[in-house]
Amino acid sequence: MADPQVPEKTVDIAYRGQKINPDDHPVKPGLPRIQRESEFRNFVPEQLSDVNDLVGLNKNINMLLIRMHRIRIELDKAGRKAAADKYKYETERKLRLIALSGASSEARTAMAEIMVDDLYKEVIVSDQHVKELQQLSRDTRTELDGYKEMSNNMRRIIDIGA
Repeated sequence: MADPQVPEKTVDIAYRGQKINPDDHPVKPGLPRIQRESEFRNFVPEQLSDVNDLVGLNKNINMLLIRMHRIRIELDKAGRKAAADKYKYETERKLRLIALSGASSEARTAMAEIMVDDLYKEVIVSDQHVKELQQLSRDTRTELDGYKEMSNNMRRIIDIGA
């Protein structure tokens, strides 16, 4: 009995009437880097000159409030960009899936996803940027709450001493 010969490529997939070779669409490893570093990560509140420095404490509270406002604005922008990236990816994936013909539906789906892999990476990066901004917002809120508590404690000490 002779050994059956396995063909080199068993699946033919066509995109808009032209045969495509899956090797022409390699998956690029890794995710693109976020190009800009957030300005909010570099914030360092001023040190209090002494324990009873209400002016310095209020200045830090005001700086953190401004920081929270800027983070909210940046978070809104990042959320809109993430939604737009996801819509672009889903639309392009569906269009590619419709234009593919031949092979099985699983093969067409896989090929369509490979063809829009760069868009999928943009979606992942956008979602991660939103998560990082949300974490930064929570961290800033915690820091702000700590400063407010210190301010309240100082005011109580001043009231007791007066």
